[in-house]
Amino acid sequence: MDHMCQCSLFKMCPNLEVIYFTDECGDKGLQVIAKFCKKLHKLTHYRPVTHVGLIALAKGCTKLECVKVRVEDISNEAIKCIGKHLKNLCNFRVHLAKKDGTTDVPLDNGIRLVLVVKLEKLDITLERLDMHEGLTDVGLEYIGKYGANLRSLFLTRIRNFNAALVKFLEGCPKLRKLKLTNCPFSKQVVTNFVFNMPSLRYVWIKGNIGCEGDISNEAIEFVGARLKNLRKFRMDLVKKNGTTLDNGIQVMLMGCSKLQTLDITLLHGGLTDVGLEYIGKVCGA
Repeated sequence: MDHMCQCSLFKMCPNLEVIYFTDECGDKGLQVIAKFCKKLHKLTHYRPVTHVGLIALAKGCTKLECVKVRVEDISNEAIKCIGKHLKNLCNFRVHLAKKDGTTDVPLDNGIRLVLVVKLEKLDITLERLDMHEGLTDVGLEYIGKYGANLRSLFLTRIRNFNAALVKFLEGCPKLRKLKLTNCPFSKQVVTNFVFNMPSLRYVWIKGNIGCEGDISNEAIEFVGARLKNLRKFRMDLVKKNGTTLDNGIQVMLMGCSKLQTLDITLLHGGLTDVGLEYIGKVCGA
């Protein structure tokens, strides 16, 4: 369906509550939706739009509870507008498709305002920005201060603000799902704080941990000792020192009795036949 047909369709469907796009709608489409689809509750758009379309959407569709978009640029103004107008927003996902045109960074102030609403799920993927441009330590601290209702948090390419990470984790008591992609926090912080949140049910660590991009048996053992309610654990890392994680996996499997999914991908090292036997023994019990 071409762009003009989409806009005509939106004008004729004022009662739409859910819109899901796989083709391009663009800012013009979002502006038409904002004008005619006042009952909209959920919008998912996988083709890039800009902050202009997001601002129009937030001002026009104030009943939105879920917004998932890819953007060509992003600004604090757009995110603030979402926080100001979408008081029922529970799920917000923004993926930056390219860097060109994005100059209003970092996004700390925008994130602070969007967290003030009922937000339960937040996914910020800013792979096209340098690590110092997306969120700073201030933004992470805002998440901890205002994110008391967060149950799911996905972060990509956040710098190693270890002290700020500790503060944000301490402020999210309801957090169930956590995904960190290419966030080079130190192994000590990840072990002592990320792996020490008993509320977590789902953990995904992807990319690098610390400057050495590695994980230890001690860290995996900590998961088994602390995350008793864990259902899914996924780890995709470049493990450079080649050591095995057999002992850590054994302790984790014995401690996480509710674990349903285990996915470990390591470039070097990992598991030997001993570790695989542990998995077979525990899972077959």
